[in-house]
Amino acid sequence: MIRRLACICCLWTFVTACRADPLLWIEPVSQNIPVGSDVTITLGFRRRGGDPALAAYDVTVLYDPQRLSYSGTSFGSQLDQSGRGSFRLVRPGRGSVDVVEASLDPQDVLAGRQGSSFILVALKFSTLAQGRRIPVTLSAFDLEDASGAQLGAELGGAWISIGPPADAPPGSQQELSGAGSAHPYAPVKTVGYKRSGGS
Repeated sequence: MIRRLACICCLWTFVTACRADPLLWIEPVSQNIPVGSDVTITLGFRRRGGDPALAAYDVTVLYDPQRLSYSGTSFGSQLDQSGRGSFRLVRPGRGSVDVVEASLDPQDVLAGRQGSSFILVALKFSTLAQGRRIPVTLSAFDLEDASGAQLGAELGGAWISIGPPADAPPGSQQELSGAGSAHPYAPVKTVGYKRSGGS
């Protein structure tokens, strides 16, 4: 009986771990936006119990450049707890934005003041063309604590549907293009450290 209970407990722990929420995700998960307007997505981070504070990250966000155009970045404040600032870098490319931030605070300050769930950065895009369920996904990433130790993460993606202009007259609604078609940036969930050196 004790052995059976132990097996059940181990199985429950495994199932619970597999069903854990993403540690690195995009919000909102789904948006409906008229073409020609701006859209903002936020990149969030959540620590599990016992995890060290986040001190640095390097994350690449992928999007469809035929329908979205990157236009700006706003950083969060959780990596700057003492007012010293943080190192920040944004490297936009065609269909991708690489965002880097590194805290200047020591680990004990971050551990004592950093929240368990917070926004890392907000990315702003302009909408260029209509499309249904356009993926915005997280690709390669590097998460580190103050000692430089790598933190694994589960990823979550998002979708944006772009419809007719907001001022389109009644009866001019068109079927969104790309409905039901596969897309090279389709979201996937990935667990672990994915950033390869130099990329």
